[in-house]
Amino acid sequence: QWTISQLKARLELVTGIPPACQILLHEGKTELSDDNRTLEDYGIANYDSIIIKDTRPEIEQINVNDTSGVEKFELPKEQYELLDNSVLAWKRKNRLGRFGDTKEDEKPKTEESIPDHITIGVRCQVGRKRGTVRYVGFVPETPAGGVWVGVEYDEPVGKNNGTISGKSYFTTREKYGGFLRPDRVEIGNFPELSLSDDEEL
Repeated sequence: QWTISQLKARLELVTGIPPACQILLHEGKTELSDDNRTLEDYGIANYDSIIIKDTRPEIEQINVNDTSGVEKFELPKEQYELLDNSVLAWKRKNRLGRFGDTKEDEKPKTEESIPDHITIGVRCQVGRKRGTVRYVGFVPETPAGGVWVGVEYDEPVGKNNGTISGKSYFTTREKYGGFLRPDRVEIGNFPELSLSDDEEL
């Protein structure tokens, strides 16, 4: 039979409340105040309830309901659009929402035409990442459809090697390739960054 002291030690692993700061109430009434007595001594049976009170100051107690300090995972939009098991993919497959039937002349032109200013071989920048355009066009393997720009990055900051769902659109090393929407890609004279570009002055 466990003693009250042993029970408090086990409860600390679950609640994070130190044994010295625990007040245990059997069925919310009888205080289990003697750490040396056993559960049987207090007449505690299976499925009885025990309420735990934390005697620490409120500022020292852990608020398990406060999620403001919890780091949240956010999936980048372009990566989400490439998934084939997402809600977006399901809507597209079933022609729901914005994927419903529309007249040909009502379809967004941004998804139907390839931008003239983005051509294969030009240098580009995506945020602070630089690279070279290796593909411009449609990628049927993506549930979202539309036009995509395949970029070969100068550094291993990408998502793939130029292959989507087994089909190769361009060839590069693993993690050096990525596919983005045209509005995410800035075209210009962007040379490769050297170590001196990152040094502080």
